[in-house]
Amino acid sequence: MFLRFALNIYIMSLEGLMKKIPYEISDYKDLILGNYYYIDKTKYLEKLDDDNDTLIYLRPGKFGKSLFTSMMFYYYDLNSKDSFESLFKDTYIYNNPTPSKNNYYVLKLDFSKIKESSKNVYDSFNDCVVAGIRFFCEYYDFDYQVDETKNANMILLFFLSDCFKLENKIYIIIDDYDAYIKSLLEEDEQSFESISSMAKAFYAVIKEYIGLGVIGRFFATGNCRLDLTTMTSGFNIAWELTADPRYHDMIGLTSDEVQTLIKEVVFEKDQEKVYQLMLENYGGYLFSKRVEEKLFNADLVMYLLINYEKFKEIPKEIIEKNRTNCDEAKKIIELKHNPYSKELLEKILLNDQVSGTLKSFFILELDCDRNDILSLLYYFGYLTIETDEYGDYYFKIPNRIMKEIFENIK
Repeated sequence: MFLRFALNIYIMSLEGLMKKIPYEISDYKDLILGNYYYIDKTKYLEKLDDDNDTLIYLRPGKFGKSLFTSMMFYYYDLNSKDSFESLFKDTYIYNNPTPSKNNYYVLKLDFSKIKESSKNVYDSFNDCVVAGIRFFCEYYDFDYQVDETKNANMILLFFLSDCFKLENKIYIIIDDYDAYIKSLLEEDEQSFESISSMAKAFYAVIKEYIGLGVIGRFFATGNCRLDLTTMTSGFNIAWELTADPRYHDMIGLTSDEVQTLIKEVVFEKDQEKVYQLMLENYGGYLFSKRVEEKLFNADLVMYLLINYEKFKEIPKEIIEKNRTNCDEAKKIIELKHNPYSKELLEKILLNDQVSGTLKSFFILELDCDRNDILSLLYYFGYLTIETDEYGDYYFKIPNRIMKEIFENIK
């Protein structure tokens, strides 16, 4: 375990500086230079560089995906070369840099903004692509004019076709690549089919320019694996790391990491009580059958710590009220008015678990079957996976907060 603050906490205290809790801080540079606690995940950059060039990694919301992709940006970005020491000193990767360090033009696309936009999903998808390419051009002083009248796949195609003149390859990093599933959860079937078709064409362009050598590497985070293939092309080259035991705690917090944070923030008399509270409400997540240690939701851990720090006592509210909204879980269970919703909800509430098969990807244009629903609940963090002594496979409620969400759906 590599914790930045564990390495330099004595020096910082001598200087009279107090480290801050990084609640809802998603920019790595702001976190490091702003004197926030940072749990070092940079050792995984070394692993990623030795792995497939095209990778997808899935975790539920608020686990720390945006912060991780931000950290990747500053590590691989050509323009951040002179800032490497200030941004990565005392981390694992500082002493173990890879040949990829500050060696790419990084095109970072943030599709999480689709969920926040008041526009339809199709237009929001386009806006995210335009914003990412515009930032790229301004940041790298790349002379290119984005044609906003085109759809996203054509915008990307024309942009990449102009990038052959770049001296280095592009690293595409996408946060929440599957955010357009929002349209399906809102029961906007027509919008979903339209955006799904464009998204497949969009990723087909990426595949093409990986083959042409313009794009050197690709990394995307999201909640669930969507089918991005078509009859003739598509994005069938990505390697998924979600259940790979080597990357299990790349995003999310382990028990050791949580307890180390607690020791730095919480009075000794409250430390065990705070840990048990987090374990019951924020922990319990397993993403690979080949590991035993379960993970914690990073955002919720920080929420409790920042409230404890403010008032020097265990807060009565252990989660923000708007985080207990059960609408999303309800929409998943009742997706496309499937006939399994009542049965699944009853079994989940009765036993805290239900048997099923985890789907590796979704073709959501088709009707959803029982395992689609269970798998979506798992990928969005409402259920986790478990095995029994015989190796049988089932889904279960990970913690008390998720239990309350299911109870509120009834």
